[in-house]
Amino acid sequence: MPRISCFLFLFFFNPSFSSALPPKEAGKAAYRLNYQGTLFYAEGKFVLARKQFQRAYEKAPGNFQFALSYGLSLGRTGRHQKAISVLTKAQRLLPPDDPEFALKSALCSFYQGASFLYSDKPGRAIAPLRQSAELLERKENNELRALS
Repeated sequence: MPRISCFLFLFFFNPSFSSALPPKEAGKAAYRLNYQGTLFYAEGKFVLARKQFQRAYEKAPGNFQFALSYGLSLGRTGRHQKAISVLTKAQRLLPPDDPEFALKSALCSFYQGASFLYSDKPGRAIAPLRQSAELLERKENNELRALS
């Protein structure tokens, strides 16, 4: 299971998802902490990853990627309620006119579902995972209509 979760995290991790840059003085440190957290997560050191992601998130709470990383790591380390809270806040950070709004919203929903799975609550994972799939389907349909 850890290899699958690492794959899912790395597959969906994309530094371009940073929707808000942190203040200049905290910027480099926050990005460094987030990067270190990503390395720990890939190594299966989820508690260490969570601590780094939390520090990055605290330095730049308006950064979508930091919130997403922190939320996923909370779920992975059994802090389900806090994970849902952080991921819900991450979703609220997204401006509706963001060109990647549907994809980013889908990621938030997907990670909420993953948090339920990590908490051994697979029945509760269905709704957010379904929502993630529906958002991606709508995004794909809108892109196809735009091509027509």
